[in-house]
Amino acid sequence: MKSRDYLRRAFEIDRRLQARYRRLKVLESRASGSYSKANEEMTSHPLYVKSRMEENAVKVLELKDLIEEDENTLKQVRTEIKNAIYSIGNETYISLLDMRYLQYMSWEEICSQFGFCLSYVYRLHGNALELIHVPEDIQ
Repeated sequence: MKSRDYLRRAFEIDRRLQARYRRLKVLESRASGSYSKANEEMTSHPLYVKSRMEENAVKVLELKDLIEEDENTLKQVRTEIKNAIYSIGNETYISLLDMRYLQYMSWEEICSQFGFCLSYVYRLHGNALELIHVPEDIQ
């Protein structure tokens, strides 16, 4: 695994976590019966409606478990990444990698923070990535 991929793991987990939060919001509204599309699908048979709501309630519980696992994984991965970044020793590289991989800042935002042009920030980034140690068990 390349150092860039190693550092991007937190971003990928966070993106998956945000998608699960959005999904949870929809499922919770369906389980409570307040979801408008669910109301449109209601038939005259009350057992059908109840079973759909129960189904959604079970999905909510399963999704909450997945979210909790992702949150724990994200916390662990962010700690690993932070340790890898802070072990470099160069303050400029640490700041750049922290902004990019822990704060999820865009390249333009990083450029404005540093006051450097984009090509110079890319060069600094490349130099910083060379100093990142990727644990062998991750590869």
